Amino acid sequence: MLPRALSAFSRGKKRRIIRHVSTQEYLPTQTPILIVGGGPTGLFLANLFQSYQIPFTLLEAQSVQQRFRHPQAHFLNTRTMELLRHTLPSQVYSNIRKAMPPVEEWKSFRFGPDMTSTGTMAEVIHPVERPLRANQDTNGKLVDAGNATHQVKDNEFDLSDCAVGHLAQHTFCRILYDAAVENCTRRNDNHILFNSLATFAERKQDGLWHVGTDNGDEFEAPVIIATDGAKSGWRKMVGIQMNGKETIQNLVNVHFTLTGDDPFPPAMLYTVFSPDVLAMVVRHSSKEYVMQIPYFPPYQTLEDNFTKEKVQSMVSAALGGSHAFKVQSIGPWSMGSLVAEEYYSQQLFLVGDSAHVFPPAGGFGMNTGLQDAHNLAWRLALATDKIDSIGRAYQSDRQPVARQNAALSVRNYQRVLDVMNACYLNHQHPEVLIQGLNASSFFIPMEIRRQTFQAALETALWPLKQLKAAPDGFLSKHITNNVRQLLAKGRGLPLLFPNHELGFRYGSVNSSHSDDGSADTIAEAPTLVNGGLFPHLRATVHDRAKELFPQLRELDEQKVTTRDLPAQLATAHVPCAFCVLQITVCHDGTTAESPSPVIAEGLQRELELPFMQARLQIVGDGRTSCLPSTATCLNLQLDRSTWFDLKLTNDPNAETIWVVIRPDSHVAGILSLEDDDSVDPDTIIQTLAAETRKLL
Repeated sequence: MLPRALSAFSRGKKRRIIRHVSTQEYLPTQTPILIVGGGPTGLFLANLFQSYQIPFTLLEAQSVQQRFRHPQAHFLNTRTMELLRHTLPSQVYSNIRKAMPPVEEWKSFRFGPDMTSTGTMAEVIHPVERPLRANQDTNGKLVDAGNATHQVKDNEFDLSDCAVGHLAQHTFCRILYDAAVENCTRRNDNHILFNSLATFAERKQDGLWHVGTDNGDEFEAPVIIATDGAKSGWRKMVGIQMNGKETIQNLVNVHFTLTGDDPFPPAMLYTVFSPDVLAMVVRHSSKEYVMQIPYFPPYQTLEDNFTKEKVQSMVSAALGGSHAFKVQSIGPWSMGSLVAEEYYSQQLFLVGDSAHVFPPAGGFGMNTGLQDAHNLAWRLALATDKIDSIGRAYQSDRQPVARQNAALSVRNYQRVLDVMNACYLNHQHPEVLIQGLNASSFFIPMEIRRQTFQAALETALWPLKQLKAAPDGFLSKHITNNVRQLLAKGRGLPLLFPNHELGFRYGSVNSSHSDDGSADTIAEAPTLVNGGLFPHLRATVHDRAKELFPQLRELDEQKVTTRDLPAQLATAHVPCAFCVLQITVCHDGTTAESPSPVIAEGLQRELELPFMQARLQIVGDGRTSCLPSTATCLNLQLDRSTWFDLKLTNDPNAETIWVVIRPDSHVAGILSLEDDDSVDPDTIIQTLAAETRKLL
């Protein structure tokens, strides 16, 4: 299914492709959409376009082996897990879940002079084993005498059908890649081309992009989607600037694997306070780790301070001594906080890291990118307007979210520094020292300044020597007590951020996101509001509903979630659509009449968008039977006590509520009626259409 905005782009003749990996022997030189970048965002886009039946070509400069070799991001937050569950084929989502390590292996953050159990100063456990719950503080709990339970309160209830996930990016990407390539074998208009570097590009007078690769292949496309990362050449080519701070901290990434057993107490993240290495170590999976070490150029260099031998010594110190390991790679990177000034220019979209760069604390980089991809994919799937209009709407939705997540990620980095400060490691000291050394550059040689910096750094790390040399000494106990007190107050790095994962709203500034971060980990109760996600409700369906709507994701027997209803109502004939939901509060002993298609048909006509229909009946407690669904309407049922306890609306007397839900499950229009019969259908249609236009 080719979107209307791209339908004028006819496919040209095919020609043979040589010398690079392709799922087809022949490739059309023309493609409606060209994705450039085969990381998580690009591959998720490819899978989405396949489900929406949109032709595309994806180019990735690296080979498959190179691209999926090194672990990078690893945390999949609640909204990302929902999108993966509700938009990908069930088997693909199942493969992702199966590849994740058990939650017991990654629910903890550990702190100590090394990663061993004897070296643990403190452990914080996060409530990741179940979905986020309303009215819950999701901050981690300090383990005290072997106990760190999160008490469930009476007013808590699930906000989602999905819990968060932990999966190394290269493993996650390989699953997405395999799924996309398998689908390419069934269609001759989808192409996944790795080992294909775009070497030139120009936009012609007719608006088409002309792109060539290092293999001599050439493509024409009306739309380019740049998913080529933080250093995006496409972003630079069209002149889009990044706003924010380019370098907050320089770091060296060390990817290492254990060659023997993995004896370390399981955790997702280890903060290592060693005089030999101050580092954060991420456990991506059993035996596979990435260490991040602060790095201070020009007074530290890779050649002098991070040779393979010195890095091996640092890894050994973090591991606590005699453990066999192999360093796989060593590389510098610059941690910054940047958001693109524009997300769209000249029919080129920025998605993922090409549009925003965050500190890794909190794991919002990849998650924000995957959610960017979904927002753009459904817009292109339903493209009825000029591509420029889609670009403006996409930016209007996603850029404010990126700015909020950037601010949160910087706060999270400060929380990491607060833990360091508890060990008397002030992050401002290196900055002040570097400023002083820079000021003396006219009369002190660089080599002397480097030696001065290194000596000062070793002096600053002196308190950490006591943690190993005299763990029962006064200074060691004092440092340990400082760290534990800070963590006990919830001032360490959290892992769950409910309002940023599920509470963001389109079309307005979300006031629940306080600038001081005091509410970052508080899960607020859901509301039915324009721009927000439609709430997760455990609704009952008839036992034959899945026959009519095979994409329904059952929670258990005859129970489904109301999150992502449009995706769950998708069919081969209508793979992407809006949904109009009629919520009807039934009086005791009564049943609502069969839903009329008039509203859905009217909205479809008025907005020129496909609409699916669903109806949620609020019935007396204890009623178990649900009206059968039809081919044009999914019938759902919820008991009255649950509905009124949730207090989703401000109108408790409403007997009928009409809700327009976008393909990404965000609410676009609400109309509450105390007497449905008193309002004619045309008024309902016009009112909902007017609201929906504001959030298209």
